[in-house]
Amino acid sequence: MICDFTLRLLQPMSLPFETKPIESLEIIGVLESRNISFDTAVILDANEGVLPQQRSVDPLIPAGVHEMLGIPSPRQSEEIYRYYFERLVLSSKNVHILYVDSEDRPRSRYIERIIWDAEKTQKAVDVIPIDRSVYPINLRPGTTMPVIEKTPFVMERLQLKSFSPSSIDHYVFCPVFFYYRDILSFEEKKTISDDIEATERGTMIHRILQETFEGYLNREISKPMHSEIIARLNRVIDRQLNGSTESGDYYLFKKLAAFKLQSFLQKDLNNAPDPFTIVHLEQRLEHTIDAGGTAVNLIGKADRIDLDPGTGQYTIIDYKTGGSTQYRRNFPQKISLSRMNDIHDYVSSFQLPLYVYLFHGQNNVPVATVNARLILLRNNVDEYLFREASVEEREALYETYLTGIQTTLLDILDPARPFTPFDDRGCAECLFNHLCHV
Repeated sequence: MICDFTLRLLQPMSLPFETKPIESLEIIGVLESRNISFDTAVILDANEGVLPQQRSVDPLIPAGVHEMLGIPSPRQSEEIYRYYFERLVLSSKNVHILYVDSEDRPRSRYIERIIWDAEKTQKAVDVIPIDRSVYPINLRPGTTMPVIEKTPFVMERLQLKSFSPSSIDHYVFCPVFFYYRDILSFEEKKTISDDIEATERGTMIHRILQETFEGYLNREISKPMHSEIIARLNRVIDRQLNGSTESGDYYLFKKLAAFKLQSFLQKDLNNAPDPFTIVHLEQRLEHTIDAGGTAVNLIGKADRIDLDPGTGQYTIIDYKTGGSTQYRRNFPQKISLSRMNDIHDYVSSFQLPLYVYLFHGQNNVPVATVNARLILLRNNVDEYLFREASVEEREALYETYLTGIQTTLLDILDPARPFTPFDDRGCAECLFNHLCHV
């Protein structure tokens, strides 16, 4: 198993070739070929998406802003790449360009341009010879879904584990993802960059909101205090985001974050009860739950917990920098959260129900007095777990979610249930798809 795992880990890795200028064979990239002329050049993998490399669109920076800020735009980078490609072709005595001939992988636009220029010059078609080579391949049967057995080592890790909402959600998404992320503790590869990554942005946003509200913890907040809180937010933003990084991306992030946070706080305060009290910030929650006779430890951290002193209603708040809603008001009659396939298909997240369960259990308060709220900062919208529901509807929905949580934990802890995906719908975007080969 270790040998197979190591091979899977090494397969997608790239290895740089280092050669010396005095050697007759150079293995280099297109940009490295500048100012060098060759007798023979062999250009590999000349398909769209590789030559030129496909660049993802930055959702934060609109088109045209790069030039205004002096940041190289994707178009400028592509023009530089094309220039050095054409220089390499024109300066070499013999050039062989190799590409995969496939319907879903068209040959590079650079090849099309070379062919078109030659045909215009000679006023004829097929003036550049194209050699097609076909190699017989012994195709194996289609790859099956990975199956990872629960070894004694894995079971020991599971029995000692405290489960967070995110780890349970990982299992609902894909048990194999859960295995790599929460049992083996694999993480997304981090890159060194002058700009801040998405996870760092989320951390900074949370830190700004925490520092803003710290000055009002356990104080009744009324409408006359709203302008004071917004002024404090602006001071915290200036202090937290006044970093040394001066890149265009970071500048835009600062401006966008300030606008989003100001808009959120203004709306949040306007819609809040008058008065209300922030009773907890970054509060650790912990309680056990029964899963088939086993007491399983659950943990979580709530960004903020509010209390409406007029009604005695607690609201557990979680900030998300993303923008998608996640919670159903009810489930179809035919759906049962005692079945894992239904949970996978119909439950996007157990986070808010788990927060309600943890707060209820840790503080011994009635479930009827606890609600949970997801705030989507990107679009400045929010979502309550219990939306305008009667006490009976609230309790029924809560019990339904609780059944789903217990079902998921039973499935995780069942030694006879290997880790295997429910389906392949999420495989394309999965961090660990190179390990599964699905």
